[in-house]
Amino acid sequence: NGTGFGPMANHSLIMASYISRANAAIIDLRNLLLQG
Repeated sequence: NGTGFGPMANHSLIMASYISRANAAIIDLRNLLLQG
């Protein structure tokens, strides 16, 4: 019974991509601040 797993797997993929994008943005901000 994998009916409840489809949306959950999709949601985790969306969260993973969002977290990686936020992580890249934070790294960019830190680089800008360090170069200041």
